[in-house]
Amino acid sequence: MDTRQPTVFAQCTPGKRDSTPAFPVLYHSGNGGSIPYNQTSLNNITWFERISHNSSLPGVLWICLQAAEYGSNSIGGIVAVPSTNGSNTHELFACTLSAHWMSIAIESSFQNGPLQIYGSSDDWYNYQSQEESTRVEIIPEWASGVDFVLPESDNRTVIQSLLWSAGAWGAETIEATNITNKVEAILSLMVTDGMSKNYNNIGIQGSLKDDWKSQILPVNGKVYGHGGEIFDLDGAPCAECSRLQMIVSVIGYGYGLSSAVLFSTCILAVYVFIVSVHVIRSTFTQLSSTAFESVTELVAIAAKSAPPTTLENTGAGISTLETMKTQVRLSASNGHVELIFGDGAVKRVAANRAYG
Repeated sequence: MDTRQPTVFAQCTPGKRDSTPAFPVLYHSGNGGSIPYNQTSLNNITWFERISHNSSLPGVLWICLQAAEYGSNSIGGIVAVPSTNGSNTHELFACTLSAHWMSIAIESSFQNGPLQIYGSSDDWYNYQSQEESTRVEIIPEWASGVDFVLPESDNRTVIQSLLWSAGAWGAETIEATNITNKVEAILSLMVTDGMSKNYNNIGIQGSLKDDWKSQILPVNGKVYGHGGEIFDLDGAPCAECSRLQMIVSVIGYGYGLSSAVLFSTCILAVYVFIVSVHVIRSTFTQLSSTAFESVTELVAIAAKSAPPTTLENTGAGISTLETMKTQVRLSASNGHVELIFGDGAVKRVAANRAYG
């Protein structure tokens, strides 16, 4: 089935807790460096203090980044990762994200096991090769919804739990190396997970048609081809709908109206006609013979036949077609049947008479 898959690319610039966030600039032609984000409404506190809840817990603040200044992007995020033991050099990360709905072809398989759905887009790892038309603009209100509280994880938020699991935060499991890469991976995972989950008010648009079963079959009475629409979309708000198209393949044998099939049908009809004529003739004449259906019987008749003059110079190793073109007939002779080659005289073999 042809569908779309969320893919998110993230790049972060690390900084100290008292530094000004500098967001990476994403261009399709390459990395455009970093530009500081100047914001004056912090009320004399640092970005780190605003996001990290008085420097105690990790957090993320989502920000809209203007494309004219920061290049093609979906949203920006500032992540604060407090260091509980002083091992982290960088505790503030300014990240630029580029989210895309990328076209893929997924397949399903349920043979010898549970249903599996798999598929991936081409060149998914390279955001520079993706067309701008696939990019999604994300608002901070939506992005805030992907960092919700997890009651089963001691009421930590999603980003806090992921940073803890990755060893990027927490006194017991702290690993100061590659924190930037871990933050990039976590933000990409959070946004991708959020995009893969529909809003509560999003579903299949339109109403199911009464003849939806016939709509699945090829239109205009064709054997193969595309079907119709199973949903009635009149009045449905489909300005931002995503079209889902199902392609069904059935493996089997069948006949269609093609030249090869017509030719085969004609050959089969001629064969049926010849067999029908033979059956009718045999029924009325009551003439039928099974005496010459095996090579053994023909060899026995040939052994009892007189040597023909037509084949005087012919023996083993026939190499010309003229010999093969010689006419062979059956003839009655002295109470037995023999083979006559060429244009010799032939005596008719009588029906219902036994020959030795």
